[in-house]
Amino acid sequence: MSRFASILSQLSIPAYPRRSLSVGCGAFLEYGDLGAFRPDWLHLGLDQDRVVLRKRLPVIVAEAPYFPFACLFALVIVRHPELDKTPENWRIIFDHLPPLIAPGGFLLITTYTYAEYQVVIDYISRPAYPLDLVALAPPDLVGSDRYVLAFKAFPKFY
Repeated sequence: MSRFASILSQLSIPAYPRRSLSVGCGAFLEYGDLGAFRPDWLHLGLDQDRVVLRKRLPVIVAEAPYFPFACLFALVIVRHPELDKTPENWRIIFDHLPPLIAPGGFLLITTYTYAEYQVVIDYISRPAYPLDLVALAPPDLVGSDRYVLAFKAFPKFY
């Protein structure tokens, strides 16, 4: 089991709506794990780079925070966002994410570095969902999903 799959297994994600969104998905590497985790869901990626379209995955090319959605998602993922390089851009994106998350749904953020992790902690001033970090599969050699934060949605998200 991959580290990302082991993270998903610890989240009490609601059954509806049956949709997930990966913001800044890049190559959308989590698509396989998401499909295995919830095979009957619609898993969408959102990225500004058109190169990802070559992989023929369900990806929408758009500029965040101009999210082209009129629906809610049970899970919104921000994976490896390079927060330390463009923190102001990501703060704007984080400001626009809560209305996309269904009640009881989750915002899942994973980072490679502690600096990125710290940007999230500094900006989202609420406790993270308790994960058993010891039970997670180890990060791979490049450190994918080394730092993990999950936030459960509620009316005043942050």
